[in-house]
Amino acid sequence: MATAIDPICQMKVDTDNPPGGSSEYQETNYYFCSSGCKVAFEQDPESHLSSPTPGSPHQQKVSFFLFAYHGGEIPESPEEGAKHMAKFEAWVGGLGDAVVNPGHPLGKSKSVSSGGVSDDGGSNSLVGFSILKADSMDAALEMAKGYPHLEIGTVEVVEMMG
Repeated sequence: MATAIDPICQMKVDTDNPPGGSSEYQETNYYFCSSGCKVAFEQDPESHLSSPTPGSPHQQKVSFFLFAYHGGEIPESPEEGAKHMAKFEAWVGGLGDAVVNPGHPLGKSKSVSSGGVSDDGGSNSLVGFSILKADSMDAALEMAKGYPHLEIGTVEVVEMMG
């Protein structure tokens, strides 16, 4: 299997079947782990390819964080759902290039264990996710504090390894 490094999140990607697709820029093919990474790259490829000079502020380590959204009820009406989505879109828009993948709401889940499969969705139902980049866990937590899902549930912030 041939691999390449996603220029956004630095994850290893299978070039024969890249989950986020590929993009050509200046006669070079780039491969992506997700559509969010591909979109971020295509919006401004130079900012993701330029090499920082030693000591520049751009040399600072950037980490990626999974925001896992738990709990909450399904909106009672399409209008309530639209209001919540508008708040989400405003929050995402305010984060700018920190958003790697805005994510998606999730449907009902099932739990798999050595004892079998259950339909309960686990003890803390996952209802959505996003992937963001930040300089530190503290910076990621500050971003999460503005998430509108906090009105109805919780946000778990996890640093992605690798």
